[in-house]
Amino acid sequence: MSVIFTAADLNTYSGKTLQSGPAAEVTASVNAYIETQTHRCWGETKTVVERYDWGKTLWLRHMDVTAVTAIKVGWPGQIQTTLPSSSYFNNGWGRITLFWMLAGRPSSPSGYYNDYIEVSYSYGTTAVPADLKEAAMGVALGMYNWTIAGGKEIVATSVGSFRQEYSGAVRGANTGPTPYKDAAEAHFMTIKGYALQRL
Repeated sequence: MSVIFTAADLNTYSGKTLQSGPAAEVTASVNAYIETQTHRCWGETKTVVERYDWGKTLWLRHMDVTAVTAIKVGWPGQIQTTLPSSSYFNNGWGRITLFWMLAGRPSSPSGYYNDYIEVSYSYGTTAVPADLKEAAMGVALGMYNWTIAGGKEIVATSVGSFRQEYSGAVRGANTGPTPYKDAAEAHFMTIKGYALQRL
């Protein structure tokens, strides 16, 4: 699971000491949610083995590829052939090009065209952008407050005769693009901006 932030980071962000159980749960939930939504691994690297249909160009299921350790061709459960690293090219965006299929036709006959391709690779980025971390902790703090309140949205609070209501909307001047309706929407749009892109 990604490590965008820790429960200790969330305590610092909130400016108070949070209950350890709920804080750990929302930290794990938000880290997993962002990894699922972006299809990217943050704060660590992972190694996976995936199978694909044959093609001259493959797009891996993840980007931020740090290393392709092996490419094998053949049907699962049968003897597979490991391709030499000189027979393909890969980049960090998750694209693999098989050299003998350049220019739309085989440069040499290939008996593998009807096989599965098994790719073992590592992906992830250890550097977490500051705005993504901020958005993640904002979402997590909202989830924490919702959990502590018994699953209820807090829309107003009272202290003695003083009552404060939360509008749930932040509006700026009428110029420029429409602002986000609240901080949560801004956080989720930041997260969406880091999603896997296919060009």
